[in-house]
Amino acid sequence: LGVHRGVVRRDVRLSADDLPARRLAADALAGGELVQPRQRPPARDDGRARDQPAFRPVPYPQHGADPAGLLADAAKSKRAIIVSACCIIILGCLIILSFPYLYSIMLAQFTMGISIALIPSAIVAITLGLVGRKKLPVRVSKNEMWNHAGNLFATSIIGLISYLLGNVWIFYTFILFALASMISVSFIRPSEINYKVARELVEPDPQTNAQAAQP
Repeated sequence: LGVHRGVVRRDVRLSADDLPARRLAADALAGGELVQPRQRPPARDDGRARDQPAFRPVPYPQHGADPAGLLADAAKSKRAIIVSACCIIILGCLIILSFPYLYSIMLAQFTMGISIALIPSAIVAITLGLVGRKKLPVRVSKNEMWNHAGNLFATSIIGLISYLLGNVWIFYTFILFALASMISVSFIRPSEINYKVARELVEPDPQTNAQAAQP
C-alpha cells in the first residue's frame, strides 16, 4: 500500500474486520469485501463494496459507541453514576448473602457486572471535566497508578480477611469498599467539573469553568 498526497497507488481490499484498525466502520454488506479506490473519491463516496453501490464509511468511534460512554456523556451528574453503581454492587452482595441460590446469584452478578462497567467511563468523564484534554494523559496515568495500587491493596485485604474469617466475608469486604468509594466521590466538588469539557465540546477556560460546570 502506497499513499502519496491522498492518492492510493493500488487498490486495497479490506474485510469488515479491518475497518476498526483504519478508524472506519460500516454496516455489514453482502460479500464482506470492501474496495478502496485508487484516487481520493469525492465526499460521501469514500469507498464501495465489491458489486455493491458506493457507501460512505463513518469514523469508527461514532459507530457502535460504548453504551457506558454514552451514559457518561449524557448524564449531567457524573458523580451520580459512580454512586449508583456502588449502590448496585452493595445490593448485589446483599442478594448473594441473603439468597445463595443459582438464579438469585446470576441476577446479582448480572447487575453488578453492568454497574462495574459504568464506573471507568464515569471516572474518565469526571477527570476530563476537571483537568481538560491537554492535562488528561498525565492525570489518567496517575489515576491508573492509584487504580492498580488500590487493586493490589484490596485483593490482599480481601484474601486475608476471607482466610481468617471465611469466604462469606469477601462480600462484606466488597460492601465496605463500595461505601468507601461513595465517600471518596463526595469529596469531588461538582462546581469544578466542566460539563462541556467532560464531553469534549470545548477546551477548559478558567474564567468560565464555573459557569459551565455541573450543578
